[in-house]
Amino acid sequence: MTTIFAEQLLKAIYDVLAGATGGLNRLEYSEAVGTATAAASFDIAVAVPAGARIIGANLRVDTALTSGDGGASWDADYVDASGLHQAIARMLAFTKNTKHQQFYDPSIDSPITPLATNVRVRCVGGTFSAGGKVTAVVYYQTITALGDAA
Repeated sequence: MTTIFAEQLLKAIYDVLAGATGGLNRLEYSEAVGTATAAASFDIAVAVPAGARIIGANLRVDTALTSGDGGASWDADYVDASGLHQAIARMLAFTKNTKHQQFYDPSIDSPITPLATNVRVRCVGGTFSAGGKVTAVVYYQTITALGDAA
């Protein structure tokens, strides 16, 4: 049995059981790619659902970031409609295949998302030139509601 098939089978079994009894869902993830515009920042629409508990994130530069006005590194933060939340990364390189992984630190801020949450990438010391790309994968958990009473 391949690993992928085994994971899909376990997910299907779990989804049936969770729908009947409710419970803490397995680790989930949302992956998206953001593209830099000629601005100081851009958002990566991972859309972690409201009420989820964030576990952590992985970031990777897919197409090198650039800046024509002095920017030399980038930062990343969790963001929702109310503003920025916890930092994911600071002072990362613009170069292709720059990678960073970070667990969410619940001692700094609640890992429970009050609103749908994305990742904001910000140029440090300038603005981005258009065209660079960054992939974000955010890992999280949700709770499934109890099924109807018999």
